[in-house]
Amino acid sequence: MENTQYFEYNNGIYPCPLCIAVGRDWHNDDFDELCNRQLEDDVRARTYDTQTKEGKKCVLIRFANKKAITMEVVAHEALHAALFIFDYIGCEVTATTSEPAAYLLQWIARGCEDVKLGKTEE
Repeated sequence: MENTQYFEYNNGIYPCPLCIAVGRDWHNDDFDELCNRQLEDDVRARTYDTQTKEGKKCVLIRFANKKAITMEVVAHEALHAALFIFDYIGCEVTATTSEPAAYLLQWIARGCEDVKLGKTEE
């Protein structure tokens, strides 16, 4: 079993925190079994629309390892995460309402970069 640590980010605007974890075999009892399954060998990351065992809504991005935290993978997973958050608050993203989505994507990408670079507060 790999590191059970994850990093939680709250931006003060959206009521759904972002959690980021690293490890193909990552496991943490704060999350349900779906989030704790081993990532397949060909999967670099996966995003889950989930909640903690305490019932707290969150979005979890799991990267297989720090090498998987690349610009293309972060962009892909950040879109999934943002859409889960917007779905949770009932907000439709369109071309005319894209500015909040752009800021949310930026915030998610920054969190992923901070985890990759070890700029996380414990």
